[in-house]
Amino acid sequence: MHLKILPLVAFLLIGYSLAANAQTVSVGWDDQCDYDVRVDANAINTALGDGNSIVRVSAAQDYLNAVLIEDSVTLAGGYADCTAANADIGPSTRTRIDGSGFQPSAIKIFSDGDIVSVFVSGFEVENATGADGGPGFNIAAGLALLHTAGHVELDNLVINDNHSEFWTGGIAIRNDLSAPAIQSLDVLITNVLVTNNTSGASGGGLTCIGDFSAVTVSISGQSGFSFNHSDFNGGGIHVDDCTVHLSGGTGSPGEGDPRGIHGNTSDGSGGGLSVNSEGFVTMTGNLTQPFNVTSNTANFDQSGSGDGGGIHLAGVGVILEGDGVRLSGNSTNRDGGGAFVDNEARLIMESTNRACTWNPLCGEVSANQASNGGAFHLEDGGRVDLVGAEVSANRANGGVVLMSQGTGNLARFESTLMHHNGDADHSAYSDINLLWNSLGDANISVEFSTLVDNDIQDFTISAYNGSDGSLTLHRSIVDDPGVPASSFVIPTPPLGSVYCSIVGDAANLAAISNSLVFEESPSFLDRAGQDYHLSEPPNQAMDQCQVSMGVNPSADLDGDARGFDMTAIADADGSFDIGVDEYVPGQSGGIFSSGFE
Repeated sequence: MHLKILPLVAFLLIGYSLAANAQTVSVGWDDQCDYDVRVDANAINTALGDGNSIVRVSAAQDYLNAVLIEDSVTLAGGYADCTAANADIGPSTRTRIDGSGFQPSAIKIFSDGDIVSVFVSGFEVENATGADGGPGFNIAAGLALLHTAGHVELDNLVINDNHSEFWTGGIAIRNDLSAPAIQSLDVLITNVLVTNNTSGASGGGLTCIGDFSAVTVSISGQSGFSFNHSDFNGGGIHVDDCTVHLSGGTGSPGEGDPRGIHGNTSDGSGGGLSVNSEGFVTMTGNLTQPFNVTSNTANFDQSGSGDGGGIHLAGVGVILEGDGVRLSGNSTNRDGGGAFVDNEARLIMESTNRACTWNPLCGEVSANQASNGGAFHLEDGGRVDLVGAEVSANRANGGVVLMSQGTGNLARFESTLMHHNGDADHSAYSDINLLWNSLGDANISVEFSTLVDNDIQDFTISAYNGSDGSLTLHRSIVDDPGVPASSFVIPTPPLGSVYCSIVGDAANLAAISNSLVFEESPSFLDRAGQDYHLSEPPNQAMDQCQVSMGVNPSADLDGDARGFDMTAIADADGSFDIGVDEYVPGQSGGIFSSGFE
């Protein structure tokens, strides 16, 4: 019997020799394959090692070995069989790599600093453990991209149900393990879902660490990082000295649509995203879909450490720029339900569009919860710039939308609508102060905004801690029932100014330098229906204010340019209206509500 089998084995080995150095080859489990897994269980690595430029892999069975890529190549899975792979028909599905039988990363890209061009598509990785399988292998359970320069594309991948005790459960990108610096790395991630992975360290779904080289990661298409967990920071994504561009979220995240950063947890900080060490992140939504950071939780194990339910930013040079972002439903039982910004980091959420189908202002901060700082918490020089957003349904014991502690913080709100934060029943959360500088020398700036109908205790803006802190309240409407617009001032006159604003309760504002401040109830189109467009003229908010030369305020909630001059109304100090809405005949109307109330 054995004598009859040996010639077949010899024939197959000859076939492998002929396949070596071919340009395009197939790998699979049938007689049409250039590399047959039935003969060589490590057939994908054999095909890669032979220097082929395109390796196509059948999805007929699960692949049971780790894959190592060291040179430029296109590795494409998902073909029905090798006949389809040879003819490049499809791919129609994904090739599944079952990592339960081995320890290293299921897919590892490691060029040892050489410049390469790598394209990987059409694979599903599950059950990898990422345990120590040799030097550099314990980087990620699912996919590790280590010490590589050049260009890498990952497309149409699913990285699901992997776990690493050592580092990242899903995808790890690391170029911090060698000096001197290697050349830059550009990673394009398209249509990749990273879900249900867990990490014993930082980055349950994805970690990017640069340090010695410039690493840029662009994530787009139908991509998502959802339902991952980290025992430390960054349940969904952890960024350390990398540039990461994120787009392609969803307005309806969940099990059926795991795009964006959704439903992740961390025992430490940054349930959805953590960024450190000069990391730079952008998030971009569009007219029909936001980029969503939604329903993430920090301090998941209730250990007493873990801030920033959705986002945690910490460090000089750390910046997150968002345009068209929904920050919603995130939580921690510590500080910063939506975002925690610390140590001179900066969060910029500035929507350039208006009239998006998912929110008229094309920016949303809603239903976040924390002990302090329901939406935002700032410490030690942290800064948040929120321009063009609806802010509603956030909850906290203190600082329902903002808590600021420490020196040098800056919170700037322009063209924002804050309404129905807090709740009349203050048993679950105390809801003390909407915007609160609780300790330290910090600035709160509110411009062209409407803050109304929030169920809070004490004050809308508590800007002062003794003689510290300052308030800039310009061209805005502040009317939360039952509470003064501003806090008491003890013991000296405060810094800041109030200009051209309507407040329901002006108590304590007299001590602040102010002009054109009207103490009255504002007039909206349908306040009970949460439509905060200005009502028809005459209206005290119309044609009241001027702006400084060179200042170009963002558009109002309908996309109208500021400063429309109603010729029938005599200008007070200028033609600019007060609040988030600039009245333009024919442009006001329609219920304005996020649906979180």
